[in-house]
Amino acid sequence: MRPAGSSALSRGACAAGPSHRCSTPSAAAGGAAAWAQRQRRRQQHHHPLQQQQQQHRAALRGAFADPPCVAASFAGAGGCSGALPAGARPSLAAAPAAPRRSRGPPRAAPPPPPPAATGSSAASTPTLDSQPPGGPPGGGEGRPPVRRIILLRHADSEASAATRDHERPISDHGRGEAARIAQRLREIGWAPDLIIASNSRRTKMTLDVMAEADAALCDVDAHYLGSLYTVAALDGQTRTHLEEVIRGVACDTANFCVMCVGHNKGWEEAASSFARQAVRLHTASAALFEAAARTWQDATAPEVEWRLVQIITP
Repeated sequence: MRPAGSSALSRGACAAGPSHRCSTPSAAAGGAAAWAQRQRRRQQHHHPLQQQQQQHRAALRGAFADPPCVAASFAGAGGCSGALPAGARPSLAAAPAAPRRSRGPPRAAPPPPPPAATGSSAASTPTLDSQPPGGPPGGGEGRPPVRRIILLRHADSEASAATRDHERPISDHGRGEAARIAQRLREIGWAPDLIIASNSRRTKMTLDVMAEADAALCDVDAHYLGSLYTVAALDGQTRTHLEEVIRGVACDTANFCVMCVGHNKGWEEAASSFARQAVRLHTASAALFEAAARTWQDATAPEVEWRLVQIITP
């Protein structure tokens, strides 16, 4: 079979054979008619495979035709014909993006972001200035705990020429002072878990009255040392001696707040040294200090700076 695009000369050839020539016009016309009839007969009896190929090509032409939405998106296009005028360029911005097919199960929506911290929650976090009453003050995650020292002078005492200084008792006014200072310490949350004190009579009586006003003090370990009575009368040695005693007596994991009870002039000198400023301590007054340190050895190192939180009076 010749291809459909053969020339007119080849279409006019006789089917009898290549050596046969049509010599007359009538014979040529009759031969052409016979050839056309044979062509129509052949087209009516195409091989099934050829018919399938033609149907497939037609289906492909329809499948790849531009849909109306894309054809209309071209600037200057006439409806859905897809034809562009001369010089026109397609506009891709107007064509909606085709949805992507999912290659698996749909993904779950991401969880909503956590709510932002409010001012009230941030303000409730305890700091060095606002520690909750009771329990040792913590330093927070990754920070050393806060160590506290209370320097308390004994309550007012009676002066008598017949009584040795070491044996002088507190006065009635001093008893009121001791009770009030115990209440003040309890109110602000400064509860000592270790007491070191001079062994004089007036310091012992001061602590006894304080324990009557605040029963929690009855369970606190107290150490009465004669050296604290002696060193208070010496010049500039009280702080160093207090630090030595604290390192030897205090437990790093149980004692976070140590109360030292003693006498002037040594207590005022020690308080002024810790505060790096002049401090006055009247009877039954206390200076409160804080420093962040993992151990009492670290807390009493020379480079540590203690912070004077406040001075309370009865």
